[in-house]
Amino acid sequence: MQANENLRAHIYDLPEVCDLAWKLKKDQPHFDRSTFHDFDMEKDTSFGSGYDLFFSSHFLYELNADNRLLDFFNQVNQAMIPGGLFISNHIVPPEDNAPHLTFAIVELLTRCMGYPTHRLPEQDIITALSNAGFGKFTTKRIETEFTYPILLLSAVKIRD
Repeated sequence: MQANENLRAHIYDLPEVCDLAWKLKKDQPHFDRSTFHDFDMEKDTSFGSGYDLFFSSHFLYELNADNRLLDFFNQVNQAMIPGGLFISNHIVPPEDNAPHLTFAIVELLTRCMGYPTHRLPEQDIITALSNAGFGKFTTKRIETEFTYPILLLSAVKIRD
């Protein structure tokens, strides 16, 4: 937002998260261009429309495990303009499927908290995005710079 004066941010999250984020960020530069929207994925079905950029991170795991990822990406598609860019950042299984202690610990903690998983295979997200009208994928795996493998992914809305 510092680099682009025309950029506006719309943050969609649970009411308690939005309240806390607002309190933490209200004194930050460019805060006046951020709008917080109370949003519950279990109840709300629309992000509105007209977005040219949509960023999502670290909550797609449960949607994939529950076979709801395509529904979510259909919602994202409806919110975006043609040619809009979707970006995500999430944990992926190690590329070589080798044992990865930190990854195993994160997965164990996630399941102990009642969530089905804390990983999203690259092919699952690409398939769901493709089926929802996205294409022109760019991906970058980061295997060694962090404690667990990360996938940065972008996709362009190519059809409704």
